[in-house]
Amino acid sequence: MGCPPSPQQQDAPAPASIGGQLKAELIHRRGLWRTVEQLEYALFEYVDWWSHRRLHGEIGLRTPAEAEAGLLRSTRPLAEAGTQ
Repeated sequence: MGCPPSPQQQDAPAPASIGGQLKAELIHRRGLWRTVEQLEYALFEYVDWWSHRRLHGEIGLRTPAEAEAGLLRSTRPLAEAGTQ
């Protein structure tokens, strides 16, 4: 059997699905690279897009950066939270 997964484990995608998505969206669509450096640059661009600029349906078709900024604006600073 084993331990049930923690909430963090349930939210995190499996590495195999990340690899499959990376292959489908980057490798197969954009083709071959001539050097390792070109592939590394393409990978960094993709990760930057994924982390900061893609529209995400689970957060209201906003980018992850927009959602994070909105969350930070809506939470009170820790110094304020302890005073009330």
